[in-house]
Amino acid sequence: MIAQTEFAYRKFRLAPFFAAALFLGAVDARAQLSDEAVLGARDAVRETFDPARAGIVYAASIDFAVQPDIATADFSLDGLEDTGIGDPHLRNARLPLRHRFDLENESLSAFIQGTIGYQDLSMELPLGEGGSDVVRTDWRARGIDIGAGLEYRLTSRWTLLPSLNVGVADLQNKADYGDSPLGPILRPVFEGIVFDWDTNAWIAGAALGARYERPFDRFRLLANMSASSNHIRSFDESSPDIVIRDTASTLDLEINTVHPLGEFAGLPTELVTVLGATSLVGDARGELGFDEFAELGLALQFELGERSLLPGAIRIGAKAIIGPDVSGWSLIIGRGI
Repeated sequence: MIAQTEFAYRKFRLAPFFAAALFLGAVDARAQLSDEAVLGARDAVRETFDPARAGIVYAASIDFAVQPDIATADFSLDGLEDTGIGDPHLRNARLPLRHRFDLENESLSAFIQGTIGYQDLSMELPLGEGGSDVVRTDWRARGIDIGAGLEYRLTSRWTLLPSLNVGVADLQNKADYGDSPLGPILRPVFEGIVFDWDTNAWIAGAALGARYERPFDRFRLLANMSASSNHIRSFDESSPDIVIRDTASTLDLEINTVHPLGEFAGLPTELVTVLGATSLVGDARGELGFDEFAELGLALQFELGERSLLPGAIRIGAKAIIGPDVSGWSLIIGRGI
């Protein structure tokens, strides 16, 4: 896909993260818990939350944070808010970079790419009836992913793009019980299982992409397709209950049509239509609360010339995002075709 930085707004459901919230009301927080009672309550949390199952959710979160072909976003989690959870948001900032090298073989070129990603999931979970006491919590993921690959021109219209990537990420959770009298009682019950933990993780993956190009009388057509898979493996976990040994995969398609408009401010200018689709597949499918979404947008593309500080073209535009449990928009600022 075309390297680009985007700022977006989306909505979706993310219920699998918070099965443990169901247990909050099961602890009698008005009484001081003995050490034995705390251990029993922690076992009950493990049984309800299932930390082993949570690993694939955390892996999907890290994979989503470093995907160069998924838009940077600000998600409002309406599905969770309908269940009584307060102000659930997922904020995602991503900077993808890409550079291409020509080789002696005219049919073959190489590229390197990298993604710097940050993700913050925050919400308020009620601790009892009425919602007067809440725990404010957030899961934060930061990652760097670096890859390299080849562009092999099969025909005048088709190009194959295999690549490999490695990266490292940090995922942590923090919980703030505020002034709630339930905080000192519930913190030791959830600490290291649901809340208040951190881990690092290695990322190793591969992708296979294909690009189709075809000129027409009045416009150019460009289609990019890719399938990527990342294996996430945690290390330096702060708690033995936080273990990630899972794989998350994504399918992506984007179709562009490029229409010449003449010149603007002395720069050759084109109108670009964007139609895209993204699908999460494999074990991670559905773990982030949605399976797929589509994108539809328009952009202006300006040719800067080879002697500029940013040789090539720059693209500025906007996209609408629609799909089951997902809606929103994004601004596109990035390298063009």
